[in-house]
Amino acid sequence: MASSLAAVTQKNLRFLVAVRPGLMSPTLAARMAATLDRISGGRALINVVAGGDPVELAGDGLFLDHDERYEATDEFLTIWERLLKGENVTFHGKHLRVEDAQVLYPPVQKPYPPIFFGGSSDAGKNVAARNMPMSI
Repeated sequence: MASSLAAVTQKNLRFLVAVRPGLMSPTLAARMAATLDRISGGRALINVVAGGDPVELAGDGLFLDHDERYEATDEFLTIWERLLKGENVTFHGKHLRVEDAQVLYPPVQKPYPPIFFGGSSDAGKNVAARNMPMSI
């Protein structure tokens, strides 16, 4: 929806779109974020959704427990951020693995579109502390 609206809206409207670690790859999410940021002229905002209802998550094929979802989110953000900074990324983690991943067309916003993340558990707070820039 955001990509459809980008071409027909004014520069003062920004688009907050969700990415779901565990349900999508960080490389695909990075490419999608960069593309939306480019076609919207730098108006993309990214909401990282690590949690959710266990029944809904099971229906989507995600069977990680609470803390494992945050571990996977931490790995996801590590890969995602490095890709959008223009790095070629090889990463071998507990939950994710990529080999020589890259984003060919970088986002407009530097180093990447602003990310938003919430969580009140210790696991969520730790991921936020490691991955959220101080300016957000």
